[in-house]
Amino acid sequence: MNLTHNPKSWLSSTTNIGYSYGVTNNPGQSSDSGSVFWFVDNLPPIYPLFLHDNTTSQYVRDPYYNGYQYDYGVGRGFGALTNSIADAKLGIRNTKSHDINAATSLNIQITPSLSLENKLGLQYSNASLDNQNNPFYGPNAGQGGYIYKQKTETLNYNLLNLLRYKKSFDVHNFEAFVAHESYATETKFMWASMYKLVMPDGVEFNNAVISNPPGSYTNNYSLESYFGQLNYDYDGKYFLSATVRRDGSSRFLKNKWGDFGSVGAAWLVSKEAFMDNVPVIKDLKLKASYGLIGEQGGIGLYPGYDLFQVQNLNSNISLSFVSKGNPDLTWEISKQMQVGAEFKLGKFVDVAIDYYTKTTDNLIFDRRVGPSVGYASLRVNDGALRNTGIEFDVTAHLLQSKKNYLDFTINGELIENRMLRLPIDPATGKEKIIDIDGIYGRAVGHSIFDFYTREFAGVNPETGVSEWNVYWADANGDNVRQATENIKSMADFEATATAETLKTVKVSRTATYADGTTKFINKSPFPKVRGAFTLNGGLGNFDISAQFLYSLGGYAYDGAYANLMNSGGAAGGNNYHTDILARWTAKGQATDVPRLSAGQDANVNSASTRFITKSDFLTLNNIQIGYKVPSKFFTNSPITGVYLWVSGDNLFLASARNGFNPSSAETGSSDQYRYSPLSTLTAGLRVKF
Repeated sequence: MNLTHNPKSWLSSTTNIGYSYGVTNNPGQSSDSGSVFWFVDNLPPIYPLFLHDNTTSQYVRDPYYNGYQYDYGVGRGFGALTNSIADAKLGIRNTKSHDINAATSLNIQITPSLSLENKLGLQYSNASLDNQNNPFYGPNAGQGGYIYKQKTETLNYNLLNLLRYKKSFDVHNFEAFVAHESYATETKFMWASMYKLVMPDGVEFNNAVISNPPGSYTNNYSLESYFGQLNYDYDGKYFLSATVRRDGSSRFLKNKWGDFGSVGAAWLVSKEAFMDNVPVIKDLKLKASYGLIGEQGGIGLYPGYDLFQVQNLNSNISLSFVSKGNPDLTWEISKQMQVGAEFKLGKFVDVAIDYYTKTTDNLIFDRRVGPSVGYASLRVNDGALRNTGIEFDVTAHLLQSKKNYLDFTINGELIENRMLRLPIDPATGKEKIIDIDGIYGRAVGHSIFDFYTREFAGVNPETGVSEWNVYWADANGDNVRQATENIKSMADFEATATAETLKTVKVSRTATYADGTTKFINKSPFPKVRGAFTLNGGLGNFDISAQFLYSLGGYAYDGAYANLMNSGGAAGGNNYHTDILARWTAKGQATDVPRLSAGQDANVNSASTRFITKSDFLTLNNIQIGYKVPSKFFTNSPITGVYLWVSGDNLFLASARNGFNPSSAETGSSDQYRYSPLSTLTAGLRVKF
């Protein structure tokens, strides 16, 4: 609904209100044994979906539901007593949501050059989750079924007051404004559960007889901002701008406020007289900017406080420690410089290219601390990081006519990420040599996600066991590796070794995973280039658009593949990838897949370079075809336009391994519980009156 009011020319107002209601069914998408993706990927195909009678080998009829009884794997080697597909089919997990969006504005034209703009936006959402597990089968059969309900209520508001001045003097054009903006959000969570169901398909608590303790809490966040901007241009050719702002965030305890700003300049070169002799280049603009940017995302809502959980201990109050807060935590500050150009080559090509460098100081960083203090890490402002990159956007107009057109656009980014400084190690009082985060290592000169792990050396052709590279310093020169000469972490070793000691380093192979040396392997999840290319075209009343996403030059850890390349425990203990067919089976065999040993070979699929693969991909993100019905078909009707369209999302993916989707995670890694974006087809009809 849209309401516009303009009783006087100096006063205007608008109001928009929208409401939506949605129902989402998402069973089988948890990150546990209830995940259908985990179940299907890892369940060996020797196991049936439905239960068979041991005597007749026939399906067993379900005494409670129509059809056949699902096999919950009593005595099964994998996922005993689970059947995620059955749980998704027989259980209930849906969310119903009500959303209201409202926006209103009141603008006052004080003078022809001075105006006051006031805007208020409100968003309200109320979502109810109903989760029910049936009383006969699955994870809550022993409790006689289970009902869980969660209510989530969110209210956001955004208030903007802006005083704007705009004036032109001959060829001089000025625009300036000062503003205040206030944003706040509050989310309330409430949940409760009961078990022992009366009826197998009811989701209300009156359908159960035993209660679990309920719970609730409220999250709050607010941001207060004051800012101003001044823009100037001379004759539409030379442009200058400056911005200052001050932001205060409720996330920080002592140091809430940060001061930021930027300056920028642009030159519309194509308006200069000398460009009249270069007709092939049009709309040439050169631009540059420098600014300070604040960052406070990804740190939670209360990082300045020590957090505790309230619990019941024998009907008394018990507080358990959750996380350590840092009241001195404050804004990350990034210094960003950017230069770029925009231009057209005749009527056929549009080009935009930008180079930027962004140095972030006071990184919000999880610093490891000694375990004796009672917590593993403390979030601090420390360390420095630099990002540099080139962004480009090129559009080619391949076909241009009155009714037909075809445009091809390609854009992308070439990025480089480097640590400039690491946090101080509280144990030494000096800058850390390396910060380990799983299979990644952070060190000066490396990115925040460079792989730091063991090198897979291959399979021993005589024994069929996995081997890894072990680096060692041959201190006595006898060319015989001693356990005391092994290098555990190459970065730590190189930081203290002399030039002469480094010359003694040698590499051997070991079948003991713990002896393998962890080191930088010169691979990173950051691609050399990533972006998209699109096609937009029209032929008569038809139009078509397609968008592809691409990424080239990065690497990722394929954890789901590693799980399917296990050495084999008990018979039927897990599914296999088809690559297991290349496993070692006889002495002298050359292969990079170790033997199957019924789980006797430790660390067969532990983290190493064996499961790091290229994360290059090409995906068809969206394609849409539309048709505008000619107006002659509804000349004598109130209809003014009809448009039909069909759209498809995530229809194609090409990557290094079938089923491996590097686009589903920041680092490109896979996970046995994560599912790729689903392929969807949508059709629509739009009618105008």
